[in-house]
Amino acid sequence: MYTFILQPRRKEAVLTFVKRTAVTILTAMAFTLFGGMATVLARESDSSVST
Repeated sequence: MYTFILQPRRKEAVLTFVKRTAVTILTAMAFTLFGGMATVLARESDSSVST
């Protein structure tokens, strides 16, 4: 299997690159989403405790 270069020689190499890139982007988005949810939940629990 070839690695991805500017002019890929095989369709398989392009598909592998696209799949890995998609998984990386989706993982980063998931971490961002869960981090944001944790921040919001932490703020809500802090404000309810102080009142």
